[in-house]
Amino acid sequence: MSSMFSQRSRRIVMIAARACVLGSLASLMAASGCGPAIGARPVTVWAADMRQQVEPSTRGPAADDAIYDAERGSLNLQAAVNETVCFQVVIHSGLTSLADVNIELGDLRSDKGHTLRAEAKVFRAWPVRVEAFHPWQRLYRQDECQPREVYDVLVPADTPEYGLPVTLPPDTMALAWVDLHIEKGSEPGVYAGTVRVTSKGQPLWTMNASLEVHPFALPDAPALRAITRFDGRDLCRSHLRLAGKAYAPVRLSQHDPLVDQAIDLIHATAELLNAHGVTGVPAGYGPALHVDADGNLQVRWQDYDRLVQPLLDGEFSSGRVRPDAWPVPLEAGDIPLPGRGTGSTGLYQRLLSQYARQAAEHFRLRRWHDQAFFEVDVPGTWPDDYARWQQLIVPTLAQAAPTLRRLVRLPDAQMGAYGWFGWPDTHRLTARADILSVPGRFFVYSDAPPQPDRQRWLRPDHPPFCPSLRLGAGGIDPGALPWAAWRLRADAIDLPDQGGWPDSRDIVVDRPDADGDGWLVWPGQPWGLDAPVPSIRLKRLRAGLQECKYLYLLRQHGRVHVDELLAESLVPLAGSLAYGRQLIEGLGGEIQTDKTAWDDGLHLMAEEVRMAIADVGSDEFDQFTNRIDWRTFLQKARRVRAWAEPVRLRADAAGLIRAQIPIEILNLRAVPVSGKVRWGPLPDLWKAAGESIDFGPVQPFQRTRVVLSAEGPGLGTDTTGHSPWTIVFEPDGEDPTEITAVLSAVAAMQLDEPITVDGDLTDWKPGRFNTLSRFRTFGRSDDRPGDPNEPVPSGTDAFVASDGETLYIAARMHGAAQDLRLKQTNTVAYDGAVPVGEDLIEILLDPDNGASGGPERLIHVIVKANGAAVANLGLDLDPPLGPHRPLGTQVQAAARIHKDAWTAEVAIPLRALRPIRPKPAYWGLNICRMRAADLEYTNWSGARVSSYHPEALGNLLVPNQPLPAAADPP
Repeated sequence: MSSMFSQRSRRIVMIAARACVLGSLASLMAASGCGPAIGARPVTVWAADMRQQVEPSTRGPAADDAIYDAERGSLNLQAAVNETVCFQVVIHSGLTSLADVNIELGDLRSDKGHTLRAEAKVFRAWPVRVEAFHPWQRLYRQDECQPREVYDVLVPADTPEYGLPVTLPPDTMALAWVDLHIEKGSEPGVYAGTVRVTSKGQPLWTMNASLEVHPFALPDAPALRAITRFDGRDLCRSHLRLAGKAYAPVRLSQHDPLVDQAIDLIHATAELLNAHGVTGVPAGYGPALHVDADGNLQVRWQDYDRLVQPLLDGEFSSGRVRPDAWPVPLEAGDIPLPGRGTGSTGLYQRLLSQYARQAAEHFRLRRWHDQAFFEVDVPGTWPDDYARWQQLIVPTLAQAAPTLRRLVRLPDAQMGAYGWFGWPDTHRLTARADILSVPGRFFVYSDAPPQPDRQRWLRPDHPPFCPSLRLGAGGIDPGALPWAAWRLRADAIDLPDQGGWPDSRDIVVDRPDADGDGWLVWPGQPWGLDAPVPSIRLKRLRAGLQECKYLYLLRQHGRVHVDELLAESLVPLAGSLAYGRQLIEGLGGEIQTDKTAWDDGLHLMAEEVRMAIADVGSDEFDQFTNRIDWRTFLQKARRVRAWAEPVRLRADAAGLIRAQIPIEILNLRAVPVSGKVRWGPLPDLWKAAGESIDFGPVQPFQRTRVVLSAEGPGLGTDTTGHSPWTIVFEPDGEDPTEITAVLSAVAAMQLDEPITVDGDLTDWKPGRFNTLSRFRTFGRSDDRPGDPNEPVPSGTDAFVASDGETLYIAARMHGAAQDLRLKQTNTVAYDGAVPVGEDLIEILLDPDNGASGGPERLIHVIVKANGAAVANLGLDLDPPLGPHRPLGTQVQAAARIHKDAWTAEVAIPLRALRPIRPKPAYWGLNICRMRAADLEYTNWSGARVSSYHPEALGNLLVPNQPLPAAADPP
């Protein structure tokens, strides 16, 4: 049959991936006009939007898929001219095997009989085994963090041995990825055709396909630059063989026996990346450096120029677009830092100056000067060691080559203002940099006009500050990354370096620090190919970069408010916009994780570009937002978020208890918002301090806090230490909604004699009001379906007691012993301010009860399942959050591992706590648990974003005088 995508005929083949069990969907075939043709075998076939995360465990089409109509079995696509649109095709073989499975794409023709000018590329998706996760995946993406396979490697369907028609065993899923590029010169309009899945040439399934081509074209030049460095030597090592062994040339000299193959391989990799909107920069093969007998640096550029000249001149990019950012080849080891092989600081500066001057002159003569920038990425800790070395490097480069830009990996703000204790003075250093490239969690948003001589690049990081490229992050994140950069007004995306690839088709990511985030391309050698292949994440990243071209067209046609409104709606919070009380606290919701919001936003974006180019419609906010489609979208994507932090209790001299509930209000609307917050029903004998509190106007993306207060003679909690209170939130123009505030309170049980701290809880007697249970997760609890205060399945119970001299805390962490993760160390590792790597509990105490100070006032005790304990006054975190020091008193701790749980006991002398506040009535308390097997991080107080602040704690009554055994807490 003739192909709609190229001048020559093409048959597209899809191959099986891995086995998984799926049900039959015979009704789908009937709806699409194709019955169970071959022996009435039940087979399941469906299509999926490129943002749908299809995994080997997926059981059928998603109900919210924007391009696939499961009832009709039809595929409906939209694209601009010079855009690549993607979709997925999934087959499950059913009860018996299927032989010679192919996909055939028919011509797409308009109602006038014109054939679409387009090119298709089809890939077979191979899964990667993911066994390592990060806490943010659990907290902000609701990932179960269980080992699983994730489709990512895309092998061209016409690959010999791996790309020919294939037999699918029973109960086997196969996933194909289809790229459809709409070529320049294509006529706008609607085109129709078919997609068929066949076995032995006989139809298994037929899908009607339509494509609407918009009446405009996307530009060749990127609207948002993306750059990555790939290790040329690792690339050669993965693909080249000499005498039967892996081979990576030390230099790409013309005398090397495989130099031509190596250069072709590097060029093919750069071309692959360029085809996806990414500037690929080969690393590892810079110019040859030599110090002569007089101590002068000699630089030989010939081999380097032969390698990079086609790349810098844009020979492998669409429209021959030259990259406008290219690093001058200089790695930290090329001119060793002082103390790392050179004799002195002066010698290092002299050699670095000589290289910088020669490089600047060479790039000027080759007419690459405007593209070039200097960077020396030094080893050591960040930011301290990094800033110390850059204080030596940057002034040297600035003096030797003042006309070339300099890149520094530091934010343009002093992070001490956001909670990083001890942040080094980097202001003068960043002032001398032309490019600042920083991770999302340290990217400080500014709505000030951009500086013409200063660029800010976004380095992919992790939620809740930035979308992630990590394997298994989900189908939305990679494509949302360019949107986050656009939202933050970044000038480019500085993608992870790529290298250290696996050399097998059986790929397992089993370490949290593995390079899986950087593998946007994969070596093709394990599949018999002589060049790398793309990843699904690279495809999704390209889609986001293309969408930035739509935003660019809106801006070019005067619709600046529209492009900003779309970006703010789909990426409400990113970088510093997502900070809570300090930078380690993420508010969550940095991107819309509801795929339907993306579908609606992208549809509106395309329609607005069409109207802008046709010079119809308006950029006036009040006019275009009155359209029904815009109102519907904004009501879904732009809303006011409000949540309650834990209720805090204080007792006065008259014996009354005052309850205070902080209500946080975050305005994500496009307009200012005002309203009121009031109490719901109060417990008996309790009286509110005022009927309501007004708030606002709160500007878009700003926050405010109101504190509701009430007084009463006493209160009780359930057996878990909790009591729900209801708050009514009434933003103007909306119906009132209820917010649940959780009071978490316990009283230390009176003891007649001390408890033996040995991890054995059998000597703990039953008590009243001293039990802590029903632990809950951090993260986006307000966005989860169901009760936001629902406890997690794995239970934790804790108990508090005192004999008047010592405070005792015990905890039982339920869960099978074989699931425990232990490390035989007395240190704790953190990932995003969450302890990771092993099972442990954290105890946070505030004897001052939040009366003064911040995190430095907290007593922080960590007990690990291996029995080790750490006790500090203040928090020893990474990033650092305030000063800390050892508690200064002996804290006893012990742990035991049982068949179905592990237990811990802690004894803290009260004399170490009471000097902080001599006569407390209530103290702040929280207990957090990390279950390392699946990164389930829970806490008792109901803290929303972090326990590492006095305002996030629950309430503990530690009486100065012993209470009667059966007395209720006051």
